[in-house]
Amino acid sequence: MGIWVLGRLTAEVSAECSRCLTHVEEPLDTEISEQFYPTVEISNGTAIATPLLEDGAFRIDATNELDVREAFRQNLITSLPMKPLCTPECAGICPDCGVNRNESKCHCGEDGRDPRWARLIELLPSTDIGVERGQ
Repeated sequence: MGIWVLGRLTAEVSAECSRCLTHVEEPLDTEISEQFYPTVEISNGTAIATPLLEDGAFRIDATNELDVREAFRQNLITSLPMKPLCTPECAGICPDCGVNRNESKCHCGEDGRDPRWARLIELLPSTDIGVERGQ
């Protein structure tokens, strides 16, 4: 027994792009479907035993007022993207020089090889792609 709240939530969320750290304004659209349980009997005003209510359940207060803010907050938070992006093609920040690769070209590590493997790459025969001895 209780009140079922069903509806649609829309909000504008402010976040940082997880790749380039620029400011992102993102629309958020989600549905809410929650049940609210009374804390007092409506007929006689006596308190309902809390063990009968499940943990984390939304409750209607003793004055029979329904406060949906916490339910809205929880539903919006669970709808947030884990890694917001400014665009799906975001190139991010260069890990070596820190330049935003969406704004300018980075010239760090243009050979595309990890420098930690340099000594092993030198041992490869010269027939391997892009590897020549003596460089």
